[in-house]
Amino acid sequence: MEYTHEECNSNFSVSHVRKMSGITLNLLRTFAFVFFFVFGLMVKYAKAQTEIVDTQLWFDFIPHFEVNNRLEYFGDISYRTTTTDNKFRRLMIRPSLRYHWTYELDIIGGIGIIGTWEPTNYNTFELRPYQGLRLNWPKIWRLNFKQRGLVEERLLWNNQGDFDPNLRFRYRIKTKVPVNKQSIIYKTFYLPLSYEIFGNAGQEEVELFQNRARAMVGLGYVFSDNWIAEFEVTFQRSRSTSTDHLVTAYFALS
Repeated sequence: MEYTHEECNSNFSVSHVRKMSGITLNLLRTFAFVFFFVFGLMVKYAKAQTEIVDTQLWFDFIPHFEVNNRLEYFGDISYRTTTTDNKFRRLMIRPSLRYHWTYELDIIGGIGIIGTWEPTNYNTFELRPYQGLRLNWPKIWRLNFKQRGLVEERLLWNNQGDFDPNLRFRYRIKTKVPVNKQSIIYKTFYLPLSYEIFGNAGQEEVELFQNRARAMVGLGYVFSDNWIAEFEVTFQRSRSTSTDHLVTAYFALS
């Protein structure tokens, strides 16, 4: 059977539209499943622990610049706040360097400059130098896992004249799940997933909202080689007051 040029174009257009519709539907199904599954676990966990649920909004801009083939400059410019009564505001700038030592191992370091305005007029200023390693391993199916370990020297001053130095350890494992392509390239939708734990080596009562564990799921899109955007939902456990036990749960958007 022979087809005319118009019939071929029509068949191609219909199949192309169906393919794109299928990709979009699968994307929405995948994101909805992951989001509501994680959200359900968060709510169940919060209810079981009778935790205070708070909502945070994070607005982050994270530029990356390659100095050469091995050295990379990057940094966070971030504003964070809450939408509930226990409202705080945080402004953070964190210039950093990453050295690609081998294909799988990176050396990272930087310093955080952080101002926080918290409830009850308890305000802090912090310098946070950090050093760490990032292991780009393992690779399973389409998933490239990145494991990061950090040591942070936290130098924190508050408006009551106190100085609280502290040492904190952080470990995070993160991956991105491509949805509509085999790998994360141009015009790819993907699901970022991560889990991070924190531990203090010094005194425990350093700040009002002190992180202990953090889980994240989101949706990202690659606009070009230089631009990506991510919407993330994060669940984290922190201390509810400077003297209470660690009971506060947050749903954070960034």
